[in-house]
Amino acid sequence: MAKNTPCLFTHKTRKITFTLVVDDFGVKYVDEADAKHLIDTLEEFYKLHIDWEGGDYVGLTLQWDYQHRTVALSMPHYVQKAIERLGVPEDSKAKSPMVYEPPRYGQKVQFANDDDPEVDTAEDTIKRLQQTVGIFLYYARAVDYSVLTAITSISTRQSKITQQLKTNVTRMLAYMKTYPDAKLIFKASKMELMVHSDASYLCETGARSRAGGIMWMGDTTEPT
Repeated sequence: MAKNTPCLFTHKTRKITFTLVVDDFGVKYVDEADAKHLIDTLEEFYKLHIDWEGGDYVGLTLQWDYQHRTVALSMPHYVQKAIERLGVPEDSKAKSPMVYEPPRYGQKVQFANDDDPEVDTAEDTIKRLQQTVGIFLYYARAVDYSVLTAITSISTRQSKITQQLKTNVTRMLAYMKTYPDAKLIFKASKMELMVHSDASYLCETGARSRAGGIMWMGDTTEPT
């Protein structure tokens, strides 16, 4: 196992590296003989399904373009099936997963947002919200970062389902229905670590604030 990276394994003498998530292997090799050595070793203990194209991994569809040195991650039909399961209306549309609240510059005192006092405790409502978070959290983390803030904000308020929270869920689902086929593209580069981070004050209920950021490997000499 790699010293500083969980689920990443390397060989001491062979030029082969693989990741392991539950029962899915993603293998990088230079010599095909090294890959076959790994396969032969695993087949002594397990029954394998082998995909030499590397097009499917942990629920993600991978489209490799070796000429341009890119790989595109997507989850075809995942959002459409989720929308059908959750019963989102046909005419639902939204251009953003959340409603933007602009900062009030110049104010000496900034007040926290008060949530609705009325709480919906219906079992169907609770179950639908939990399903929404469960279905889209992995998708947001793996493919579509644009919806991740909305999902995490909703998930932190599951214990108190107010009308405002239901409105937020409806907005997020409308956004997912409008943009159901996100792709995340990675491109080979000089592998410089770049970080953007920010914070917003009193943007969540209960006088809570939010800090967040995004990190990626890229090339500062090329336009983003």
